[in-house]
Amino acid sequence: MAKIDLSKYIDNSLRAEFEAKPYDAEKARKPVVDGIARTLEQFNSKLPSKAPNKWFKANGDVVRFSAKSAKGVIPITGNDVNHIPRSQFAGFLADFKKAVEAGDFDAEIKAAQESGGSQSGKVTGPRGTDKDPLSGLRKAFGIRMGKLGQSAAEAAAHLRADGKYAVDAIEKVLAEKS
Repeated sequence: MAKIDLSKYIDNSLRAEFEAKPYDAEKARKPVVDGIARTLEQFNSKLPSKAPNKWFKANGDVVRFSAKSAKGVIPITGNDVNHIPRSQFAGFLADFKKAVEAGDFDAEIKAAQESGGSQSGKVTGPRGTDKDPLSGLRKAFGIRMGKLGQSAAEAAAHLRADGKYAVDAIEKVLAEKS
């Protein structure tokens, strides 16, 4: 009986692609479009809004705006926070909604969802404070090394296998720990 080489058909590096959920741009746009509508409603309301995750803050004739996804900030013109004249804010929101619905922000929305932040890698908070994008990963290392008693290398191996964090980010934090 002849031996047949089946290895030429097998590519186990495709596992991650197989296990990855297909990205649905239309589904990803919906919460952003809903957020824009909610922001316009809050902006036009005569009553002050105490919503915890408002996308804007008005101060005099200027509105500070930051579009958010479930996991991060969606940059507009490369900025996480933008300032718009109050008189033009409703028009800005209408045009932003059209652009999102047309798919003009699909890359930014996808990047915010995948990385947990903006493409710039730096998430600017509502008060202008900078949040370190590696803080969650550092915390995961700390838990594994402290509570679980793992070495930095063991923690890194587990975090790589988990797939929640980017490999280059794990390597960066591992270098800090070594």
